[in-house]
Amino acid sequence: MIDYIAIQKALYRWVRAQTTQDVIWENEDDPRPAAPYVGLLYTTTSRVGDDSIQAPNPITGGVGVVGDRDCHLEVECFGLGSYQTALTLESNLSLSGPLATLRAAGVIIVDMGDVLDSSIVLDSVIERRAGFSVAFRIVDTVAPANNIVGIISKVETVGTHDNMVGSDLINTITVSVL
Repeated sequence: MIDYIAIQKALYRWVRAQTTQDVIWENEDDPRPAAPYVGLLYTTTSRVGDDSIQAPNPITGGVGVVGDRDCHLEVECFGLGSYQTALTLESNLSLSGPLATLRAAGVIIVDMGDVLDSSIVLDSVIERRAGFSVAFRIVDTVAPANNIVGIISKVETVGTHDNMVGSDLINTITVSVL
């Protein structure tokens, strides 16, 4: 199963390493901090293709089932300087260090959206906002590798076969599956 907590921690640490502003997960029922701050919103997880069965362990016979998942994160910056903060965070995802750190946590960045200024009027005051989306891919372990599914190691069939000219042949076929 996907360890969402570990993925969220990796994404949170990436943002915290780039800014001194408060960083929150949005929609957590907590009050918003005073601006400026960065809000993170984990929006979707979707399957990419079919899940696949891994090669069996030759000793235990156990197999795992894994599948790729596309995920999306919205990075939203609030307060004065929000556009610059969003640009800095977005640019940072082009650097090898942050990418390697996220990759070590199982997060592979696939695409990033443009930084957009989404400032609004809130209580007769302009609230500065900017943000961008990040698409990333993770691997989901659907079934762990200790899953024993019963592996056919040898099949033997014996029977009579009529060939095209009418004579009988005795055939033995042996199939081994690794």
